[in-house]
Amino acid sequence: FKELNLGGSSASHFSNSSWDNYSNTLTFTATETIAAGDTVELVVETSNEIRLPKMGIAETDFAYFVLKVNSNATGRVSTAFENVQAVGAVRLATLGISPRVVNKYATLTLNVS
Repeated sequence: FKELNLGGSSASHFSNSSWDNYSNTLTFTATETIAAGDTVELVVETSNEIRLPKMGIAETDFAYFVLKVNSNATGRVSTAFENVQAVGAVRLATLGISPRVVNKYATLTLNVS
């Protein structure tokens, strides 16, 4: 696991954020409640040294990206985003990548509303 430094307007609400290179998993841990209707913006800067894959990311690859939420509010674990009614609703989730250059360090911007 690699500890991450986060930016973005919601960074202060999260701690213990990490990248697991073995499972290719980004983990963000909220340290306080996020109110209904709030938009979460997290930025993983290039200084965290996360690279885009050498083969790039094709539009069809996004079908394999899984967003999950773990919440002690429901007593459940690893609930897929499309099934989070017990903790709220996700209207829109976007992932921005910059620069879009393969095998280069990239800034990832995650917005969830």
